[in-house]
Amino acid sequence: MAKRSTSTQNRSRKRTTVASKRGGASARKGKRRSTRRKKSDWKQFVNNLLNPAVWGIGLVLVGLISVLSLLTAKPGTLTGWWLGQLGFLVGVGVYWTPVVFIVVGIFLYLQGSGAAHGFTFPRLLGFLLIWLVMQAAAHLLGAPTDAIRPSTLQPGDYGGWLGWVLSQSLLSTLGLSRSLAMALLLLLAFIGILLLLGTSREDVVVAANVGARSTGSFIASLPERWRNRRSGVIRVRPSRWERFKDWVAAQRRPRRPAPVSPSDLNGPITTLPPDPTVTTRATAPMTDTAVRIVGDEQANWRLPRVADILEDTGSGELTE
Repeated sequence: MAKRSTSTQNRSRKRTTVASKRGGASARKGKRRSTRRKKSDWKQFVNNLLNPAVWGIGLVLVGLISVLSLLTAKPGTLTGWWLGQLGFLVGVGVYWTPVVFIVVGIFLYLQGSGAAHGFTFPRLLGFLLIWLVMQAAAHLLGAPTDAIRPSTLQPGDYGGWLGWVLSQSLLSTLGLSRSLAMALLLLLAFIGILLLLGTSREDVVVAANVGARSTGSFIASLPERWRNRRSGVIRVRPSRWERFKDWVAAQRRPRRPAPVSPSDLNGPITTLPPDPTVTTRATAPMTDTAVRIVGDEQANWRLPRVADILEDTGSGELTE
């Protein structure tokens, strides 16, 4: 009996140790799963935060709030502070910078959702280049000869802090004059327009060739124009409106004639040459109808004489 009791006690101890081990293993597995879930949730949050679509929606909202704040007569505390900071940063560009926010936000949203087919990065780069040129030009054209320091700028002054940095980089760093700086800004604006329109290098080369040829032909025609002017020959040149109408008429496509109706076998009456693309309905050939004479075919039929006709009437009177 003592041996049986000790054996049962040993078995129960083994069972408890096995159960405790299983419980510890399950607890460890639960902790591992919870830590994995926490890590996966944190990773998903970071991925969502770094998604370009989220940033795009945020920029679009900022741009819309800025536009509404500019349209209201008395902005609130938060919107007034935001407009003041934005005016200090971009100066008069506070009126078109919200559009930049909206465009950049749309680009980021389309890139994040994978729907940006025609809105590529070079187009966005051209748009931003035009915006920077406008900021620098606003500061160069509006500011006096002595550059305004950022410490003395007021909200809405010229090109703001950004315009001051861009203009100083052109004037002081590169050592350009105001006229050369404006010429360089015009060149950059032209490049930005080409990037925004998606113009390829081949299109630029073709346009340059056409411009060079037109300029050369104009220069070559100057002596003839001068001779005509000295000889007293007056050349009447059409007005710009007439030239514009001629250009519009040349751009129009020729209209196709209306299809021939089934009832009109001969087709519409026109003096234009036939159009090879339009199929006309074939007309049936004209055939002579056969004339059938009642009576003997061998007899030679002739008109009766007038006297015979008068005899047949007898004594009757002829009336008109």
